[in-house]
Amino acid sequence: MTCSANHDKVSKMTLVVPSIGRFPSYLGAVDRGWDGEKTLFRSSKDLVILAERDPNLVLAKMADRSKEGVRYNEDGSTSARAPALHRWMWDREFVGRITLRLPTVGYEELLHQIGHIGYETMEWKRGQGYATKALFLMLNVASKEGMTNVELVTKTNNIASQRVVTNNGGILIEEFNESKRLGGGKVFRWRIDLSESPSISTSD
Repeated sequence: MTCSANHDKVSKMTLVVPSIGRFPSYLGAVDRGWDGEKTLFRSSKDLVILAERDPNLVLAKMADRSKEGVRYNEDGSTSARAPALHRWMWDREFVGRITLRLPTVGYEELLHQIGHIGYETMEWKRGQGYATKALFLMLNVASKEGMTNVELVTKTNNIASQRVVTNNGGILIEEFNESKRLGGGKVFRWRIDLSESPSISTSD
């Protein structure tokens, strides 16, 4: 795969494994109002409480690829969390996160609802191409994990997220009704064939 970034800053952005050395920047984003980890920690308040107890406990949850994790849903319920790889978007500071959910026996229905990849850029960093490049980089990770394609799910009114997917070769598969426990409403399912070699050239 080749990558052509629009902005010098975005071209330097990488995906990194969450680590204690970068944790202060991550927690700083949470303190500024970023709330992108609700499915993993239920709320920013719960995340901060756990971080104050021991930051390594937060990192351990992000590093857990087992089937033992808990997912906190939009309606307040909990369910089993699909094994996943968590990465931070890093550009000399934390700018967002992206997650690759791994195909696992018993989690087919969940992954059908939420897709294999989810991402979120901090609100004050959006529109600069970070999510587009992050997805591009994560597709390489998915390929190394032996996946031949990935599916992503976006809200039908989330044009920015849809652009991130299409910039990376995503093809619209269908529109369907999301489960109420996940938020409900109309959503699109997209598929990216990992045998293709997309290049990115536009911002999210």
